[in-house]
Amino acid sequence: MGVYSTGFADRNQHVGQLETGPVVSAFEIHDARLVVLKPDVVLLAYLAVFRRQQSPADAPPERMYVSSLWQLYPQGWLNVFSQDTGAA
Repeated sequence: MGVYSTGFADRNQHVGQLETGPVVSAFEIHDARLVVLKPDVVLLAYLAVFRRQQSPADAPPERMYVSSLWQLYPQGWLNVFSQDTGAA
């Protein structure tokens, strides 16, 4: 599940954003924090600084705080929840 300023998104809606290709042309991750809730469940939070694919070259980058919950399964880590919050 994803939580955005526009509401909730399920897996198909979340992945559907990429149907026509990448939506971000460049990004940086700042101030990353990892909280181990259980050996197989972690919370990753960070500040993302990014440019959207369609942004004009002279547009300032956008900033967003992201929190995501990850769970370890036999096939690897799976992102089971994400929340994006626009940064002031």
